[in-house]
Amino acid sequence: MAEKIFIIGGGPGGYVTAIKAAQAGMDVTIAEKAAFGGTCLNRGCIPTKSLLHVTSFLTQNYSRMGISFDKMTYDLDKFRKWKDSSVRKAVLGVEMLLKKNGIKILREKAHVVSSGKVETETGVHKADRIVIASGSNVIIPGFIKDRDDVWTSDNALELSEIPTRLLIIGAGVIGVEIATIYSRLGSEVHLFDMLEKPGGADIDTEIANELEKSLKAMRIKLHLGKAIKAIKGNTIIVEGEEISGDRIMAAIGRCADIKGRHSEIEIDTNTKKIRTNKEYETTLSRVYAIGDVIDGPMLAHKASHDGVRLIDLLNGRAASSGEMTSVFYTSPEIASSGMTESQARDSFGDIKISVFPVSANPRANCTKELRGMVKLICTEKKLIGAHIMSEHASEMIWAFSYFIKNGTDIDDIKETVFPHPTFSESIGEAMLGLEGPMLHL
Repeated sequence: MAEKIFIIGGGPGGYVTAIKAAQAGMDVTIAEKAAFGGTCLNRGCIPTKSLLHVTSFLTQNYSRMGISFDKMTYDLDKFRKWKDSSVRKAVLGVEMLLKKNGIKILREKAHVVSSGKVETETGVHKADRIVIASGSNVIIPGFIKDRDDVWTSDNALELSEIPTRLLIIGAGVIGVEIATIYSRLGSEVHLFDMLEKPGGADIDTEIANELEKSLKAMRIKLHLGKAIKAIKGNTIIVEGEEISGDRIMAAIGRCADIKGRHSEIEIDTNTKKIRTNKEYETTLSRVYAIGDVIDGPMLAHKASHDGVRLIDLLNGRAASSGEMTSVFYTSPEIASSGMTESQARDSFGDIKISVFPVSANPRANCTKELRGMVKLICTEKKLIGAHIMSEHASEMIWAFSYFIKNGTDIDDIKETVFPHPTFSESIGEAMLGLEGPMLHL
């Protein structure tokens, strides 16, 4: 008889776990009250990237390329439909895959009763193993928690209005991506953050400096390195200035959704997430947790990777994990894997750094997208960090997950042949710069 597995949550962690488990011959049930795909497909990755794509055309210098028209206009309703169609296709695709793989779907909330039981709205279900993949929720600062008029990213992605002046609290990935969208749509955007640089605490400083220049080039106003002293109405008060706007948006991060957890499932007091061992098992036997509810970055691809790795482990297969990658879908994009320069110096002392500017890249010369760099960090022979700021950076970072995890010798990586003309040639140039002169600089 097939082993029964019950999965709580249908986001990128939950639904991928369900599919992988079914492919491994397990009897799978998944419970999800809301739409499948979780935050990523419905209120995060997919709608944000759809809007970043359509609004990018508003920033092009068409006359420079020889394209002219009387006046550029946009239809907000059609932008909204474009975004909604992307979401709908993604969600329906997940539902189709679940059904195709013979997975039992429950449109209900669920919580763990014991190591072998899950309770939903319609009853108690027995399972040999249980996986918690309930994702995360938006964090609302305490001083505006009771205000219905304050936006989160959920509200911003609805495109219900284009504020004349939008004040965004938080200059991490969510804040800068929403700022980019609304700046392109004509809002005067102000970004507030306690950190001295945009991009969050884990971004490489040199990349953060370039991101700051990029945001300023879009006329986004930055208020960095200052704590918010008070918010009165739609006015934010920081040290030395008061800024009023039409809307305030909170983008200070997300927290694990662990409501209704079983009392025997321990929570890490530092991370406020579920404590697990290296095999994803919680402190309650045969109950596992993955994705945003456990330690690590809150990323859709991390949650999916957790799920695949968990099922491999449960079926006795070796399951290694590559170095995690992260992406800012700004203009230009920013993608990273491994250590920042400061982290590398703290860990290893002497390191090698190579930086190749995108302005010297042949493909960038064709598109006139000249901002950015490829920055590589290594020890004597091993790559330990990669940071790319370039158009299509998100499509180039994946290889470094493997290189860094496996300690690939830089001499072996230098043998890679990059097609011409591509943005990826910047990687090859930066690799040369680790041990000698670059060719095109």
